[in-house]
Amino acid sequence: MENWITKIGFPVLTVTENAKGITVRQDSFFEMGAAEPKDNETIWNVPLSLLLTKDGKSSVDTTAILEEREKHIALDTSKPFKLNAGTVGVYRVLYTPERLALIAAEAAKENSPFSLDDRIGLVHDVMALSKAGF
Repeated sequence: MENWITKIGFPVLTVTENAKGITVRQDSFFEMGAAEPKDNETIWNVPLSLLLTKDGKSSVDTTAILEEREKHIALDTSKPFKLNAGTVGVYRVLYTPERLALIAAEAAKENSPFSLDDRIGLVHDVMALSKAGF
């Protein structure tokens, strides 16, 4: 908890994928751009609030916590997923352009598993990350 109140910035989580799931990496986020190595030493305990879908139903895994620089999470990437379900966490999420396009297509559907808060959070993340040069 101390890192959340004594360190500057907050995390940006970069999500990459492979056949067995996702890898989530945390780095320091600053509005003015990528952190210098000396400013990227903080490791936060980040609750991932992972929204998952299976058989047309969505659920949120609140047990997944990122407590290190990088972590692999096994999941089926052929199904829609999103970190920071409900946009309740204080962090940015950087998806690959391909994943972001898949999330956007799913979010546009009438029965999307992504709530309005999820959609607004995605727009805010994309805007803030773009402004910071990511």
